[in-house]
Amino acid sequence: MSRLQPIGQKKLTNICVVRYKRCGKRFEVAAYRNTVHAWRNASENDKAAMLLSDEVLQARTIFANLEQGVEAKREDLIEAFGTDNEEAVCVEVLNKGEFQVERPCPAPWSSAAALPIRAACPVEPSSRLESTAAL
Repeated sequence: MSRLQPIGQKKLTNICVVRYKRCGKRFEVAAYRNTVHAWRNASENDKAAMLLSDEVLQARTIFANLEQGVEAKREDLIEAFGTDNEEAVCVEVLNKGEFQVERPCPAPWSSAAALPIRAACPVEPSSRLESTAAL
């Protein structure tokens, strides 16, 4: 067992990815799930307070691909937004970007509709495999 453990990784959990495409490049920020709607409906003073207190963003980093952890290049930020100020870019991505709140997928046998199917497939005690009606 290795004693070396990665310490430079920050796990982004409970996130909503806000994507914004500009000048042919994609920019993404990681926000908290429930706060993006509140951000867009808030007044300008509230938006500034929310951004300073980190209520909206999980990380103040602009990503080219958030899933892979690829940060956007400084040159791409300047080309697309005219500035490399990450806070200003984050505000524009939050205001104009698209987002989808990802929901966890339910277990396939947990729904009420699947219970009769599950009951019809009893487990064979010798092999501990599900036996179907066709067997």
